[in-house]
Amino acid sequence: MPKRNSSESRSSPPTARTEVDLCDELIPTQKYRRQLRFICQAFEPLPDAVSITDPKENRLLYVNLAWEKLFRYTPAEVLGQQPRFLYLSDEPDQLIESIIEGTRNGGWAGRVLNQDKRKNVFPVQIRTRHLFDPHQKTIGFLYISTLERLPALGPEQIQIIIDAQIATLHRTLGQATDQTEPAGRDTQMGNAPNIKFLSTREREIFLLIGHGLTPTQIAERLHLSIHTVHAHRSNLRTKLDLNDSASLTYWAIHWVDQGSI
Repeated sequence: MPKRNSSESRSSPPTARTEVDLCDELIPTQKYRRQLRFICQAFEPLPDAVSITDPKENRLLYVNLAWEKLFRYTPAEVLGQQPRFLYLSDEPDQLIESIIEGTRNGGWAGRVLNQDKRKNVFPVQIRTRHLFDPHQKTIGFLYISTLERLPALGPEQIQIIIDAQIATLHRTLGQATDQTEPAGRDTQMGNAPNIKFLSTREREIFLLIGHGLTPTQIAERLHLSIHTVHAHRSNLRTKLDLNDSASLTYWAIHWVDQGSI
């Protein structure tokens, strides 16, 4: 009988690694591999367990650090496999197939029981969706798994993270058009601040401010000190030429609502 366990160690920050591990044998070209590796870098620091599977056979191409910590497998043990080993042996095949089918049709969301390498069983909230390259070609299926006792990444946050990384990918690979920002954004938003010069961490904090998190909640979410969060907020106000915290909060909410970050 599987053990039901909710170890507190799962919520501690994962240890950083120097390079993203991918299942190269399932990635047909160097260009595809480079695009996917770049996109995966955005998921490395997230506290949610993130995995990406190939769109043909739903085999694991990538897992982030939080996924490793939650399920206690290393990339070498799981990359190239279908993630059925995460489900209980008596789990109905229809449920697993419905998740896969829903993902192929655009996305699936719901609560399931998963198990880790030690057969500890725990409930997770899963959200899935297609992962596109800059040309809107499906390059994988994205799975976000969150322990129920932790705040889950919403679809807006997932989209924001992907869009930001894809926009950078456009510029890095030299595939951007003359318009790197969506047409009409500045006109529609008046004197909206330009966030393209923000660092990755500053964008992340700006996103969380826009979702209504307090400095304390941001510190807990990102495993930072409250002093560090306040320092980032101060840098954000300076870079965005905003006079006070109220203006920072206003524009963060505005950008998140517009899906522009």
